[in-house]
Amino acid sequence: MPEPLWPLVASRLSRISGLSTATCLVVGVSGGADSIVLCHLLRKYLPRVSSARLHVAHLDHGLRGAESTADAAFVADFARRLDLAVTVEAAAVGDMARREHLNLEATARRERYDFFRRVARDQGAGFVATAHTLNDQAETVLLRVLRGASPDGVAGILSVRIVGDGLDEIPIRVIRPLLDVARRDVLEYAERHALEFREDSSNADTAFTRNRLRHDILPLLEGINPDAIGRLAEFAEQAAADAAYFREKTEAWLNANLVTVGTSNVLSVSELCRLEPVLRRRVIYRVTRSVAAPPVAAYHIRKIDEVLLATDGIGKALDLPGGRTVRRERLTLVFSSPEAKSEAG
Repeated sequence: MPEPLWPLVASRLSRISGLSTATCLVVGVSGGADSIVLCHLLRKYLPRVSSARLHVAHLDHGLRGAESTADAAFVADFARRLDLAVTVEAAAVGDMARREHLNLEATARRERYDFFRRVARDQGAGFVATAHTLNDQAETVLLRVLRGASPDGVAGILSVRIVGDGLDEIPIRVIRPLLDVARRDVLEYAERHALEFREDSSNADTAFTRNRLRHDILPLLEGINPDAIGRLAEFAEQAAADAAYFREKTEAWLNANLVTVGTSNVLSVSELCRLEPVLRRRVIYRVTRSVAAPPVAAYHIRKIDEVLLATDGIGKALDLPGGRTVRRERLTLVFSSPEAKSEAG
């Protein structure tokens, strides 16, 4: 009998440029149902669309003691049973988060993707596959809306995302082959193929917002519309297409108008004010984005737009996260790094 999941996955994989001729694909496997099914499915069917060999990667975040250690051993054994090479590492994510005063979930995510990138470089792989599903997409859209995300933010989980700081020898693209697949279909696949997987005990803890959405809110929404998860994912796809359009417009405008003076970025006030507000806000956000500093909030973008670009904004300044500032000079906005501030002092 044909495998019902494969056409959905093959369709998404076929739209990823360069994958068909890739030499290696790293698969992130946590040990949960989603990643176990993804790895098993790719092991069986990937040769139909790509010549890439598979390499399994697992990061033990060290957050659940013996349970985390057992997950790592389970993934290593699973990879060996599929005759796949595997890289397993451990990271003290909890200690890192406390030391750096950062959110635990964000720290775990950062370390996980840093690990994936290292493994991909070591293996000469241009792609890393993660097991995000249709349900994960729906949960992400709701979570970001509740947290006040911008229209670009509700694009949710992208089908393909480039990761890295620009210094990598090869670009690493994170792909999500299961993004059209509902979690119930993942579980049915696991049952059909008698696949064992690990249950993360923390996933049942509704003290975490995402878990409350998963266990409480989404079932209520499905009571209103049985295809609520699909509709939310469709909304995310539309938002992603809009975001890509505006990203292209933003980059084109900045290529023509951004001036760099030392470590500061300078924009013409008159040129900014000619832009439609929807594009102007994206331009401002793009200029403030930095891998070395925390992201700015919608509040900062609004203040720059409403206060510094106003006719009486000359001489005013606004502090940004990470010790940066943006100040209004007579004809320009000057976005300064901490280094620029110290040099000026």
